[in-house]
Amino acid sequence: MRPAILFVTAALAATLALPASAKERKLTRAQVPPAVLTAFEKAYPKANALHFLQEEKDGKPYYEIESRDGTVARDLLYAADGAVLEVEETVSEADLPAAVREAVKKSAKGATIKRAEKVTRGGTVRFEVDLRGSSTKELVFDADGNAVGK
Repeated sequence: MRPAILFVTAALAATLALPASAKERKLTRAQVPPAVLTAFEKAYPKANALHFLQEEKDGKPYYEIESRDGTVARDLLYAADGAVLEVEETVSEADLPAAVREAVKKSAKGATIKRAEKVTRGGTVRFEVDLRGSSTKELVFDADGNAVGK
């Protein structure tokens, strides 16, 4: 019985240690603010909204829409007023800037790109590249191929 108590205590401590941004809950479409849905539908009229989430950061609600637009998977983060805060969208290896493709080759010799995303936050664009065949699983670059932190 004692190991079970230790496990529960450790799990509870780990949960309490999570950052505030980890407070996330699934929503139905009807629970998403109309301004968020309008902004999404206007910007991506052909996209299918797959999932809706609400996150809380610093006591403020933010809304995430996970969507699919043809072959592009796109996750969007909105403020309650419909302002876009972040866009993550899959890109093919061929659509990565040449400088990013070259930086991947130099940084992880012999690895292949499993998945690539273009992440736009404010005016900043980064490319997150998930790798296969390398001890490094993910690299992040700016459009010029410079390594940057997430």
